Amino acid sequence: MGPHHRPNCRYVITAASDTPFLLANLVSRLRAVIDEEKPKPIVARSEAGLHPVFGLWPVALAADLEDSLRTGAGKVSDWVRQRYAEEVVFPAVEAGGRNIDPFFNINRPDDLATAEAFLQASAA
Repeated sequence: MGPHHRPNCRYVITAASDTPFLLANLVSRLRAVIDEEKPKPIVARSEAGLHPVFGLWPVALAADLEDSLRTGAGKVSDWVRQRYAEEVVFPAVEAGGRNIDPFFNINRPDDLATAEAFLQASAA
C-alpha cells in the first residue's frame, strides 16, 4: 500500500504477532512524542532493549526505508538507529511475583507459563 491509497495517513503502527499482550497505551505513548516538523521513527524500548518492531513510522520516510533495504541494509533496527529514532521506554509489568517485559513473546513452553502468570495477575 502506498501513499496514493491513503493520502491523509501520516503514520503507521507496527507490532509483533508473537507478542500476546499488546499494551493498551502503546499507540498513545508513541504518538505523544511525534514531532511533525521533523518526522522520524518512534520505537519502543524496555529494560530488555530496543523493540523496533513496535513502532510508529512516518509515511514520509517509506521510500527512504525501502531504498535502504534495497541497497543492502541488513536490518530495520540499523535503519532506525541511522534515522535517530525516538525511543519510548515501557517499564516491566509486575505479574505473579515477577517482572515481565511488556514485549515478551511466546516461542517456548516456558514463555507460555509466563503469559499465564501475566493473565492471572491481570485478572486479579
